[in-house]
Amino acid sequence: MAAPTPADVWESQWLPHRPSAGDFAQRVRRMNRPAALDHRLIEANCSALKNTIVIDMDEPDSLARVFETHRGVPAPTYTAENKENGHLHAGWRFRSSVCVTDNGRPGPMNFLGRIERVTV
Repeated sequence: MAAPTPADVWESQWLPHRPSAGDFAQRVRRMNRPAALDHRLIEANCSALKNTIVIDMDEPDSLARVFETHRGVPAPTYTAENKENGHLHAGWRFRSSVCVTDNGRPGPMNFLGRIERVTV
């Protein structure tokens, strides 16, 4: 059996079944997954569960900032840097989804909160 491709892994872990997606020139709307992948803006998580945190950093030293050591916060799973200006997208993927509603467990929600606070 062949090893899964990055596209297969993304498809198996991407939570929204009808993500919001769009481009800068048009409004964002719900659509099916294949159509969403053709757009620049794509919803990473559904409203009740998170297994991905994606941030956009618009500073010249964004790569250095995202890899600064912060207690209890892992390095990002992936980064995409614009070499011309240093701006960056960074993402953290988690093996398990975290419920972010009132029914969610406090420990995992606090862990997500630490990452989100560090990256703001």
